[in-house]
Amino acid sequence: MASIDTHPESSLISIVKDLRDDTATLFRQEVALAKREAAGKLASFGRNSVLLGAGIFIGLYAVFFFFLSLNNLLQMGIRAAGFSPDNSAWFAPLLLFMILGICALIPVRKGIKAMGREGAAPRKTRESIREDKDWIKSKVKGRFP
Repeated sequence: MASIDTHPESSLISIVKDLRDDTATLFRQEVALAKREAAGKLASFGRNSVLLGAGIFIGLYAVFFFFLSLNNLLQMGIRAAGFSPDNSAWFAPLLLFMILGICALIPVRKGIKAMGREGAAPRKTRESIREDKDWIKSKVKGRFP
């Protein structure tokens, strides 16, 4: 025989309580999952950062030895042009310094020029705040004439 619930409010209250409890449990589980995922990603990021740092360190040494060999090549060319070994020993690094300095100056100037045009203030955020302020003013004026 089917039973009729004489207290429908109590069953509604229990459904709402169950929903509340299930939602809280689900939220806690999602937070725990996010923490585990973030910890895993952080550990992976740490390992990869060490590898990146080692690669950069080794790459800088490679660049140093490339320029050292380029310096020696310049010295040989200057000697072949008729300069003495003593003069080529200081002139080749000076020439290399000037070439590298000019090559470094070009992107630095472009970067400074671009940064000057861009500015440091966040334009979109500033515009959004102005729009919000105008919207609030219109809502207040509409309620309080």
